Amino acid sequence: MTEPTTTVKPRSKGVWLALILVLLAGVAFAAAVVWSGGIDGVADMLGLGGDDVQVAIPITPEKPAAPQPDDAEKPAPAQEPTETADTEPADTAPAKPSAPAKPSAPAKGVGTLPISAAQAAMYREQLQSQVQIGKLVDGQVKSVAISTAATTATRSSIPLTVSYRSGGPLSGTMVLARTDGLWYFSSITAVGGGAMPPKPRSIDSGVVHTITSQQATAGNQSLINEGLVKGGFKTARVDGVTKGAGTATVNVTLLGGTLDRKEARFVMIAKEDSGRKYWFLTRFELK
Repeated sequence: MTEPTTTVKPRSKGVWLALILVLLAGVAFAAAVVWSGGIDGVADMLGLGGDDVQVAIPITPEKPAAPQPDDAEKPAPAQEPTETADTEPADTAPAKPSAPAKPSAPAKGVGTLPISAAQAAMYREQLQSQVQIGKLVDGQVKSVAISTAATTATRSSIPLTVSYRSGGPLSGTMVLARTDGLWYFSSITAVGGGAMPPKPRSIDSGVVHTITSQQATAGNQSLINEGLVKGGFKTARVDGVTKGAGTATVNVTLLGGTLDRKEARFVMIAKEDSGRKYWFLTRFELK
């Protein structure tokens, strides 16, 4: 029995021709690579070489940084307005030397420094003593007899007998005030010594501080305490008065009592208020 046979249909001539051409092209390309010296030579033969053509290499490069313009081309940063008081350093410029402070009298007799109640009281009591202080400054007083003092913890009242260069004597009282352990001249009055002048409208703290600072010295404190409070001298003879611009010095000789005879002086300063001059005793010291 005859078995059936399978008939294989021959490939078309066109397919075979294409395969042959592909093989020939591959052989020709390989020969060209070998002959030209590599893939770069083939690229040159085909017109693909040159500076603008690069062979791609499958390597992932690092991400390049964003291009920065040259420093010369960078725009200047915008200047924002700033407040000098908040942003300017303290030492950016040397401080200009300030002009020396000029002493000036407070307006309308008003001082600028703080004072205590006791200091204000001394100022007012010296105002109450303007008649007798004025006579000392004018050279009208010839001598002062000093009696025994009546002293407490805060005040010492010393009876006086004031003799003038013209006219009879008058009885009076000198009062010393004690503050913080220090003695200060407070007032001097005489019975029938004359009418009081008008008072200034306010307390001049500059005058007050001059009085307290000058009388607080060791020399003043020794003379006031030993010579007046404790009765070291019994007589103050006025030898003469020297006046300056707003100052006056009453020169005296201290006699009697438990201490030896001494040359001393009362120093006064003047203050003008509303066209009138007022005198204040600032210190009592030995020469």
